[in-house]
Amino acid sequence: MGEYSSARQQRLSRYGTNRAGRARTNDRVSSRRNTPQSKLNGFFSTLRDRLPEPPSSKAGRIGLIVVAAIAVLLLFLYGPVREYYVSWRVGQIYSAELAELNEDNEELKSEVNRLQSREGIEDEARKRGYVSEGETAVTVEGLDESETSDGETGDTSDASDESNNPWYISVLDVLFGFDKTSVSVS
Repeated sequence: MGEYSSARQQRLSRYGTNRAGRARTNDRVSSRRNTPQSKLNGFFSTLRDRLPEPPSSKAGRIGLIVVAAIAVLLLFLYGPVREYYVSWRVGQIYSAELAELNEDNEELKSEVNRLQSREGIEDEARKRGYVSEGETAVTVEGLDESETSDGETGDTSDASDESNNPWYISVLDVLFGFDKTSVSVS
């Protein structure tokens, strides 16, 4: 292999090893070489030499510092991100309510336009029980009152609104503690 440099020889002598990398023998150690304790120590030292060196503690500390910094960052950002998410969800609910109200408004406008014509007035009068000259009024009994004239049976907007949300909205609602019932919609 060649001669070792003087710096390496100094390092080897400082750590108690010879040129072959083995521990230097000491007179006291060589006298105890055949004891069971020394054989066991020799086995473990050989085993220790074969194992890879553990990663440096500096890398472990840096990793720990990075993980702690990320945890602190997440802790400080949770409040503002939660407020942003809650306001975004409230805005979604209000936008859906506004769209529903605009739809109802359009229906009412078309109803007003229909009632301003002669045919619309006559239709509404017949619904209320009025008849024109020469017509006979007929009353039908036994219809279920929960059904309307259009066949609608009730409002299901809340149930359909929840089913339209993607799965991650439900997860984020739980994560950020958003409760839809706390939003007041008129």
